[in-house]
Amino acid sequence: MAKKPKKPKVPKLKRKAFKLWSLKVRMAYSNKCAICGSENNLNAHHIESRKSASMRFLVENGAALCPLHHKFDSRNSAHNGPVWFHQWLLQNRPKTIDFILLHRDDPVEETVEYMLAVLTKLEQPLSSDELDTMGIKTGSDEQKLL
Repeated sequence: MAKKPKKPKVPKLKRKAFKLWSLKVRMAYSNKCAICGSENNLNAHHIESRKSASMRFLVENGAALCPLHHKFDSRNSAHNGPVWFHQWLLQNRPKTIDFILLHRDDPVEETVEYMLAVLTKLEQPLSSDELDTMGIKTGSDEQKLL
């Protein structure tokens, strides 16, 4: 008698989703820091905490940041200067703020089925709506920040 294939487990699916999310966010910014354009050691930063189940795998909730603007500048980084970063978002990504406020409390139950749907979406190319919310417009040759 053949064994049934193992059903994937949520923690393993979440790890895979975090990796895909990070890759997709960095790709959205053409592998450049959203703030300074640096291409060195980019991080994908969650704007609304990744503790927020409804936001953690939405690329619209991400920004590609160099280490300096992610957390190592003592004043002008997303982690150490939250007011500064919020102001930067208001000036550069106002649609992102609106999107997060609209969806941050959406109910989510992280089941296997939900996580498989998340992975399927993350494996798709970025949509024009996602790029628009992120403040990115596509040019004929490359993606450009608005």
